Amino acid sequence: RSTTTAAMNLIETLIQSIENSDTTSAIFLDYSKAFDSLCHNTLLIKLNNVGINGQAASWFNSYLTGRKQAVEITTVNNTLTQKTTSNKMILNRGVPQGSILGPVLFIIYLSDLPQFLANYCESLMYADDTV
Repeated sequence: RSTTTAAMNLIETLIQSIENSDTTSAIFLDYSKAFDSLCHNTLLIKLNNVGINGQAASWFNSYLTGRKQAVEITTVNNTLTQKTTSNKMILNRGVPQGSILGPVLFIIYLSDLPQFLANYCESLMYADDTV
C-alpha cells in the first residue's frame, strides 16, 4: 500500500461518515524516531506471533542484536578534509537505519494496534504514520 491509498481510504471513510451524519474526528500520529525505538525482545515475540520461528527467528535475533553504531563527521576547511568518528556504541533498540526491513518490522511491531483500536474507532496505518 502507498500513502496515496491510505489518503484515499481516509477520504472515503470521512465521506461515508458525513453521508451517515456520524460525528467524525481524525487524529494523525507520526511516531518520532519510530524505527529507532523498537524493543528487540517485543519485536521477536511479535515475529513469532505472525509465524516467524525456528531458523528464521534465529536469523532475526542475530540481525537485531549486537549491532554497533558510530557517528562520522566530515569537515572541510579550505582544501583540507577531516573526518572525525565517535566511539562505537551498542544499539539495544531499533532496526538498522535505511534498511528495507525497517518499515516491515515496524508494521509487524504495531500489527495488533488496529485490532485494539477497532473497539473504539477505525484506524489506517502506513509505515510509521497512523490515522
